[in-house]
Amino acid sequence: TTTMVVQWVGLPEHTPDPTVFLGPPAALPGLFNGIFRDEPTWTAAVTPTAKPFPLTGLTLYRAELTGLTPGTEYRLRVGKTVRKFRTMPAKATDAITFVSGGDCGANPHVVANNILAAKQDPWFVVIGGD
Repeated sequence: TTTMVVQWVGLPEHTPDPTVFLGPPAALPGLFNGIFRDEPTWTAAVTPTAKPFPLTGLTLYRAELTGLTPGTEYRLRVGKTVRKFRTMPAKATDAITFVSGGDCGANPHVVANNILAAKQDPWFVVIGGD
């Protein structure tokens, strides 16, 4: 309800500044296909931990955003990439829906399936697999 963990794996040169910025919940100006054209005001910044991802040249990045408001939609930015998330409500007064899946691979069918899953407006997603 008050914490979000942001984690990703990538090449360090693809994320020269891995700082995670937290943005206002309202619609942001200049947002187009997940990339900003105009810079909005960001309310917080967290520097993630960075560890080598075993047996690869990749890095595992992890940032914890705390002190968030329950039941609120936020925006976050790493580099020029922007995503949104929402915190769970403080009390479960309505049904809590979620989507689960796994061992799905990475192809156009999976992308279409994920788009359909997102339209269900779940509170969270569980993806398991190898």
